[in-house]
Order: sequence, then structure tokens, then C-alpha cells
Amino acid sequence: METKKDFAELPVCSHKIVASVQEIVSSLAQVVPTYSLGDVQKMSPKETYNLFVDKLSSYAPPELSLNLKTYKKLIRLHGSILQVLDHLTQLPILSSALQDLSRHHSLGDTSLHQALRNLYRIQQLLSAEGDRIKELTWELQEHSPKRATSILEHLVAENLDFKQHFEFLQISDFQTLSPTSWLNGELVNYFIDKWCKDSDTLGLGTYWANTFLFQDKACTRPLDKFDNNRKIVDDLKRSIRRREVLMWMTERVAEYRGETVVLARNPNTDCQEQSLCGAGNQC
Repeated sequence: METKKDFAELPVCSHKIVASVQEIVSSLAQVVPTYSLGDVQKMSPKETYNLFVDKLSSYAPPELSLNLKTYKKLIRLHGSILQVLDHLTQLPILSSALQDLSRHHSLGDTSLHQALRNLYRIQQLLSAEGDRIKELTWELQEHSPKRATSILEHLVAENLDFKQHFEFLQISDFQTLSPTSWLNGELVNYFIDKWCKDSDTLGLGTYWANTFLFQDKACTRPLDKFDNNRKIVDDLKRSIRRREVLMWMTERVAEYRGETVVLARNPNTDCQEQSLCGAGNQC
């Protein structure tokens, strides 16, 4: 464990920046366990880059052949990389805070500056590696559909108790992910809701696609002139307007009862009618 001698040349008011850097370095243990707070201060960006490249190459070499074991290993690695990248999103704020601190205290090039340079290099490397792993796993079904099917079947078989995680889905729903299978609407709607429920994005389920984006209910003939099809546009606007009316009525009834109702997907944002209709549209 690092001691208080780290970043000792910095003023006391830098403790928040230092604490954030320590948190980021701790998260890096998911990818490179040996990389320490001392390393991030003392190593050059090139040395840091080489260390991470060597470690990542041992996890997922370019010539890696995907089977069930290596696929699961890559998925875990990709998840760890995403978690680290989430921590690294603080870097612009930390850099700005350090610049202000440097001007106020007339600081030179400190170990904290070196740490941020290394963390920026790591961010670039992990972002590229995450994209490579994502491409490798996503393209498996295109290049090797039989292998992709086999991996999916094994994953489903290993997780027969997945009901505790997916309350409204069946194993048969996940089996529709197999190549040449018709994707299940329940699966699509579940993940649309999962990805949108904590954001300010309005997620539209399969009903909207069936009704407004395709010429047939089987979703095999997409509308090629959506913007010019006035009937479809008018129907969509009317449907959105009905949703807005229901939202407005819910708010008024709750107000009458002395209750608070948050209708926005993100509770930290205001639910505005224009956000549903789109700027410039007269819904």
C-alpha cells in the first residue's frame, strides 16, 4: 500500500485530485494488477504503454481463436476495460483542476502531472483494445456462425438459473439469438428498457417499429421514404401526443393528491414535451 510520501511536493489543497488519481489507479488492478501508484508517478508514458500492451497481449493475442473458454475470458476482460474507462472519464476535470492549482501555486512539472499523462496514455490504449475485443466478439457470428451457435448454447446451458436476473425472459427467448433465428420481440424490448430506464433517452419498443417503420407487421419491408410518407408521420405524432396527454394527466392528478411523480427517464432532468416531439415539430 502506498504511503503519504506520494505526491509529497504538492500543496494540501490538491488532496481531492490525488484521491481521484488513487481511485483510478486502484481500478486499473482489474486489467494490470501490478501497476501501482508509484508506477503512475515515475514511469514514462512509453514505459506505461509497453507494460499495458504486453499484459493485454497475454490476455488476448491477435491470433486468438475463439471457443467457449476464450470467449468468456474476452467478455470478462472487456467488462473490466469498460469499468476502468468509466473511471478514466474524470481525466479532463482532473487536468483542468490541476492547471488551476498550478497557476495559483506556481507549480512546475510535478509527479501528479506525470500521473495524468500516464493515465491519458492508458485511456487511449484501453479504448482501442476495448474496440478490438468488441469487434472480435461481435463478428464471430458473421465469420463462424456454427461456432457462435455452439458458444451461445453452452452459455445458456450454464445459466439455467438466470431467471433471478431476467424475470420476464425465458430460455427460448435467448435461443433466438442464434444465427438464422428470428429475434424475439420480448428480448428486444427487455434490453431497450434496461438501457434506457436510467438515461434521458426515450426507448421505443418493437410495437413502434412494427407500426411506424415497416410496411408489414413481419418487419421485412422497411419504409424507404419515411420522411415523405405523411400518413405515417401523422400517425406517429398522434401516438406521441396521446402519450403526452397521459403524462400531463398523471402529473395533474398527482399534484391534486399532493404527490410527486417523476415521468422522465432520468429523474435529474425535466420532462419536457418538446423532448418527445423533437425540436421544431408541431405535435
